[in-house]
Amino acid sequence: MQAVEGDYSGFEFFIVPSNEGDFLIFQSAEGWPQKPLILEVRIGGTKISDNNLIKFTHPKMGPFEGRIEEDGLIGEFTQMKYEVKLIKGKSIWQP
Repeated sequence: MQAVEGDYSGFEFFIVPSNEGDFLIFQSAEGWPQKPLILEVRIGGTKISDNNLIKFTHPKMGPFEGRIEEDGLIGEFTQMKYEVKLIKGKSIWQP
């Protein structure tokens, strides 16, 4: 997510563990930050080479499939054909 002259835009994803599995805190912004969503997330696959895979379903944007890389996350909301590239780093909300 970024802020330019008080207008926020983009996405932030936070992956957090719990006793009920992993969850994703998802926040988007178009002019102003939207309410964060907590979504179930699946990380990894059936093969060792799939350890970096991430999948979740957003209630409006649909399924997301991506890969966690060393410097960020690359993926796509598959139904919308909307590509997302996020750089790993501090949240916009962190000083």
